[in-house]
Amino acid sequence: IVDLNISVIKEKKEYRLESNIHFRWGSVVHLHESDKELYKGIENLVHKLESKVSKEKSKIKDHAPR
Repeated sequence: IVDLNISVIKEKKEYRLESNIHFRWGSVVHLHESDKELYKGIENLVHKLESKVSKEKSKIKDHAPR
């Protein structure tokens, strides 16, 4: 990961969390999560981030020269 940006936006009845991940190999991923509770939304976003990073890393490993 080269860069990770996370934004928290308070809307009337919920929080919206947005994230942009810039990977070293040029991929850019945008993830978002909305929830009425801030901490629950953060946990859900972190879970999404972890799974997306894991998937991207496995793609790179699968395509690496041997």
